[in-house]
Amino acid sequence: MHKHEFYFGGLNETITLTIKLAKCVNIILFSEFFLSASLFLQANYHRDEFLHRYSRIYKTDPS
Repeated sequence: MHKHEFYFGGLNETITLTIKLAKCVNIILFSEFFLSASLFLQANYHRDEFLHRYSRIYKTDPS
């Protein structure tokens, strides 16, 4: 019986460690995703701003 108890105890510990590791990995992945998404949005904003200014400068004025 002691062997079984030890085995399940070890298994439980392994699962707990795996869950902790998975949480850390998830946090890292989420922050990476968040960072890249914010950079992407920032780049898009700058691009729109640039296009807006560009079109305003080079707009052919009919009058």
